Amino acid sequence: MKGYRFLEHTADIKVEAWGDTLEEAFEAAAMAFTDIFIHRDRVDKKVSRNISVEGFDLMSLLFNWIEELIVIFEIENLVFTDYKVGIEKNGENYRLEAVAWGEEYNREKHGSKVHVKAMTYHEMEIKEEDGRHVLTYVVDI
Repeated sequence: MKGYRFLEHTADIKVEAWGDTLEEAFEAAAMAFTDIFIHRDRVDKKVSRNISVEGFDLMSLLFNWIEELIVIFEIENLVFTDYKVGIEKNGENYRLEAVAWGEEYNREKHGSKVHVKAMTYHEMEIKEEDGRHVLTYVVDI
């Protein structure tokens, strides 16, 4: 079971995302990211997009994952509601391959909450607890 919640933070947005697998936790982290700046439940699955990122460890992989979603929104104007993530370790590095489903952003349909400027390493944490993977991250708004 995957999910996410927003935690208290003084100036930015802090997310806790979890899943039974690391992949599910990364999917939930992306779902939370979308929910930060628009109404994710209003996004239809009209297009799919393959996304690949790499990292030298799991924290850099999470950073690059969310940062790539920011870039896709800013450049391609795409928003996503659902994700299917695969993660593998290649030697010393990690690689994430994902499919994201969504559509072109429409302010009237999807709304607008806050503008996400960037992903940060601030208070980032990746751990296993009680049989599930838990990711914590903060985005700059």
